[in-house]
Amino acid sequence: MDGRERENFDNQGEAWAFTSWEKQCVEQVETQPDFEERLATEKEQALQRLWNAFQSAATACAQLYKGKQL
Repeated sequence: MDGRERENFDNQGEAWAFTSWEKQCVEQVETQPDFEERLATEKEQALQRLWNAFQSAATACAQLYKGKQL
C-alpha cells in the first residue's frame, strides 16, 4: 500500500474517487485559516485607526487656531 489506493467518495454518490494522499491534501487545505477574511478585518481596523488619527489631528489644529483668536 503506497497511499495511492482509490477509495470511493460516497458523500455525493459520484463515480470518481480520491486517493488517501489526495484526501490528506484536501483536509490540509480545508483546515488552513481564511487569510482573505483576516486581511479584510485588518484592513478595516487600519482604516479606523487612520481615521481616528486624522480626527485627533484635526481637533488639535482647530483648538490651536481657536486659541490664537482669543
